[in-house]
Amino acid sequence: KPRTYQLNPDQTIFLGGLVRLDFVEGEKISISTYVSNDLYVHRTKTINASEVFEKNIGNLLNPPVTPKEIELLSETKTEEFVINGAYDLEIPGVGFVHITGSNVKILVHVYHKINLRLVKTLIC
Repeated sequence: KPRTYQLNPDQTIFLGGLVRLDFVEGEKISISTYVSNDLYVHRTKTINASEVFEKNIGNLLNPPVTPKEIELLSETKTEEFVINGAYDLEIPGVGFVHITGSNVKILVHVYHKINLRLVKTLIC
């Protein structure tokens, strides 16, 4: 079931404990998440995001994987994307996020074994 959010700059969306999407700059954007209903989606201010993650990983931000699987995921990486128009951010094994905006810069923090891909939207 898609979940849609309006984000202002300096807001962050967590997809469970697997993905952190920071809206860095641009006008207000609309995003829709297409992920499992079992994956908790949480919005917060970017300034609080690291603290929210540390306090809630394994509880509120519980990735749908075992502790052993988390060890295999290992390190994280950050990728930057600039968006003009409507795009889908594909996150293998998780789902995708539909993002619509103009001159938008986002940072996506994921485990290094997850290869992100930004493509022109499939949804009009």
